[in-house]
Amino acid sequence: FKLGIDALLVFLAGGCLDLADDGLPYAPLIEGLRGLGRTLGPAELQALLGPAAGDLRRMLPGLGPLPGLPVADPAGPAGSGAGSGDDPGSPSHLDQARLYELILGLFRGLSGDGPGVVVVEDLHWVDRATQDLIRFLVRNLSTERVLLVLTVRTDGLARGDAVAAWLAGLERDPGTVRLDLAPLDLGAVTRLLEAVAEAPVEPVLVERIHARAGGNPYFVEELFNWERSGARGPLPRTLTETLIAQ
Repeated sequence: FKLGIDALLVFLAGGCLDLADDGLPYAPLIEGLRGLGRTLGPAELQALLGPAAGDLRRMLPGLGPLPGLPVADPAGPAGSGAGSGDDPGSPSHLDQARLYELILGLFRGLSGDGPGVVVVEDLHWVDRATQDLIRFLVRNLSTERVLLVLTVRTDGLARGDAVAAWLAGLERDPGTVRLDLAPLDLGAVTRLLEAVAEAPVEPVLVERIHARAGGNPYFVEELFNWERSGARGPLPRTLTETLIAQ
């Protein structure tokens, strides 16, 4: 997660990773806590996390040090059950419950002075540990002023896919709203390109890019940057590689 703070809103955002097997457990959470360390000063971070910082570092070995906070004992307190599962690096059930409560408390703290938005992107790559955490948050974020936004490329999920089934379960929660995003139309492409260019863009160029990109925002920006560079000939390498990967 990356973190940005202004006077009205706490915004927390990050994405899942395309890794082998089940990926890195809690990858978006680890990235988010690192973002906290980069964005907040040590005093603010200490005030936000308090004594929970040590528990978070113990239960998330990939987190690493957080600025201004003491280094936790990796063995954890006696009887905590850390590493007692089949995987010596995995949290026990007690640690998992503790971790969930810590994250819930963290979100409460982040949204204390204003509404909070938490964004988790690329859920088509979500790991099982993050699935379980999100399911817990969906069920337990009730009075907190937190909006949880999840993004996923559904075109990459086959019928019967485990992630698709998990998402369908989230949709059954009464607080969940699903928004299907259609390709950008010509007007939206115009607004996007003018925002990128910070100036008006010739209509003929907008129409050409809209026709080639098929309304895909990433393709729109890549083609526009390619056009502005004065290049001619084949498509940009980054765009070609993305298309091949898809």
